[in-house]
Amino acid sequence: MKKRVLTRSLSLQIGDDLRSRLDSSARQLRLTRAALVRTAVQIYLDNRQDHFTAMVAAERRERATEQATVTAGIERHLAVIAAARTALAGTIQDHLALIATDRKQRSQDLSAITTATQDHLALMAADRKQRALDRDALAHQHDGIDRVAEDLQLLIAMLNELALFLFAIAPEVHDSAVAAVLCNRRHAEWLTKLRDVMVATQRQPSAAIQQFSSPPAATGATGPTTGEPPETINQVILQGRLDLPVTLRRTPAGDPVANYRLKTDDGEIHQISAFGLFGTKAARDFAPDDLIYVEAEFRTRDFQTVEDKTKGRKHTVRELCVTKQQLVDKAPAPAIASEPHSSASLAPAKQAPS
Repeated sequence: MKKRVLTRSLSLQIGDDLRSRLDSSARQLRLTRAALVRTAVQIYLDNRQDHFTAMVAAERRERATEQATVTAGIERHLAVIAAARTALAGTIQDHLALIATDRKQRSQDLSAITTATQDHLALMAADRKQRALDRDALAHQHDGIDRVAEDLQLLIAMLNELALFLFAIAPEVHDSAVAAVLCNRRHAEWLTKLRDVMVATQRQPSAAIQQFSSPPAATGATGPTTGEPPETINQVILQGRLDLPVTLRRTPAGDPVANYRLKTDDGEIHQISAFGLFGTKAARDFAPDDLIYVEAEFRTRDFQTVEDKTKGRKHTVRELCVTKQQLVDKAPAPAIASEPHSSASLAPAKQAPS
């Protein structure tokens, strides 16, 4: 029994001693493990720092190398840019010199052109002035030629009437047709000379002069050889007031044509066409309400518009063409009501002849 107790107590003591030794060994092992871990960590950290330091040093060396390369490239580019800038500066200076020379040359050319233009304008002004003088002189000559032509036409009409009258009252004239031809040829010679003068002055003769400048046919108002009255008559005699202002136009050949309307006492309105000098005189001398005497004949003519030419059709118009016209009486001037003293001022002038 005592041995069991002693053995048990001894076992307990041995167990406690072993437990305490194991605990101390375990603590010592933990401490050793911790020290080993710390050592391993320190070694890892030292190795990591050395590796990082080496990596940083290598990266710095690479960066330094790249920076040196970039610096060398920049220096080469700067050298190239400096050379290009020097060359460009020289080129710009050359261009500026050329521009200055060209500008100077252009200024000289502009001065020369300005001087030439001024001289040309002066010559043009002098030429225009001379042309105006020549135009005025030519206009006066044309007016004189027109008046002479009108007088010649009136003279021809009077001579023709005189010849007809002589042929009517002189039965002893054996060949009145030959006499009429000779008389008309004399008139044609005068008109031919007039046409030549107008052509020499660069003016287009009128239709009337072109018509009368060639001798007419031997047959006239009388018969060919017997002096008998004609078988047919195409003649209209009118006397009336001018209804509207005369309108003057030109034919495609350049001949003047005047159109006006005569109103007779019966209220009828007659459309009149005056060609050549008749038209020019009507447009110049006739005014509304003038009393006009007209001898005319009916004529028929065809005309086509642009649309008619495309469609192949034409229009026919019958019109009265003037063979003789005369201004019988001018229209009375309208009284001026705003000047009541005009009659009083004119009264002494009317009494002056007495």
